[in-house]
Amino acid sequence: MFVFGGTPALVISLLRRGIREPDRFEKAQAALEHKWTMRRAFLKIFSPEYRTRTILNSLYLLVSIIGLWGGAVYMPAAIADLAAKAGRTADEGTRLASYGTALLGSGTIVGALVVPLVADRIGRKWTQAAAFALMGGAIWMAFGVVFYLSSGALPWFMVCSFFLGLGGSNFITYSFWLPEQYSTECRASAFAFTTNVGRFGGAAFTFLVGAGVRHFQTIGTPVAMTAIAFVIGLVILPFAVETKGQPLPA
Repeated sequence: MFVFGGTPALVISLLRRGIREPDRFEKAQAALEHKWTMRRAFLKIFSPEYRTRTILNSLYLLVSIIGLWGGAVYMPAAIADLAAKAGRTADEGTRLASYGTALLGSGTIVGALVVPLVADRIGRKWTQAAAFALMGGAIWMAFGVVFYLSSGALPWFMVCSFFLGLGGSNFITYSFWLPEQYSTECRASAFAFTTNVGRFGGAAFTFLVGAGVRHFQTIGTPVAMTAIAFVIGLVILPFAVETKGQPLPA
């Protein structure tokens, strides 16, 4: 798995050796009095023009990461726990957790194919709002309701696994929505910053959820509470920039 995971990175490093900047870009750079540097491009995303959307986009990514690391990470453990309560062996519980992970991945693949089509029809903000609502609802239903059913919890939780993956496809929207909000000079810097800074907050929430599991002596309740992040995301989503049908910033 390590070799398969590292192979694309090696291929990219080889491709970069043969890639050169377009002549148009080189000429534009030569005509500038102050050339665009990495530092200048990074500071541009915090200029008055982009500061608000950079902060908001970082918050939206934080919401998505909390849901991914909360719902998806604890899903296999929850399935194994439910399998044990249903009288299944440890091996069967592990196998069912694998099936649940496959269902989650299948939901994400379906979402990845559907999200761009939906975003082109109803807009980026409404698409993300639907994904936030679906992910938050799936987390609450799976860990807050189904996990505590007295009977039939395991098959219903497996169903929820698919919808957790479907809601998790909210990450796909960022792949085209974020670049559409920034000019060429700082587009890559904005994408890199907003998609990664939230991981620090997500890591803190992972420890918080772990502390909640220890406090409540159950997985369900603390993970279900991460759905609150999506409620907050829905509240601040109207302040985002809608880019559907708009030209890329020059």
